[in-house]
Amino acid sequence: MSEDRKTIGLTKRTRGILDKIVEKDRFKLGSDVAKFALAVAVNAGIKPGDVDGAETVWSTTIIEPELRETVRVLFPDAEMPYRAIESLINAGLEIVGKHMEERGDLVLTELMPTRPAPAK
Repeated sequence: MSEDRKTIGLTKRTRGILDKIVEKDRFKLGSDVAKFALAVAVNAGIKPGDVDGAETVWSTTIIEPELRETVRVLFPDAEMPYRAIESLINAGLEIVGKHMEERGDLVLTELMPTRPAPAK
């Protein structure tokens, strides 16, 4: 069995998407974009998978322990949370990239629409 990641990587395509988002100046850091992309993927119902061709961008230290544990809870079958996180970040960036191509811009509220709170 292989061990979990020590770094978080992006494919060339998703790195390009991240760079375009950072250029728009909506996020201070690329790591903030990565966490947003992770949320987009989870919101879209994406399950963690494998990422081919990912090149190191960050140390896993960009992922807060609480976020790592949240991924463990959401995806209990994912034995390696950092591999799951890397996969979800890349998948989320693909979703955001497609959105930007179709929309011609980045409209954050369309990627994470407001949902009504559960009834009490």
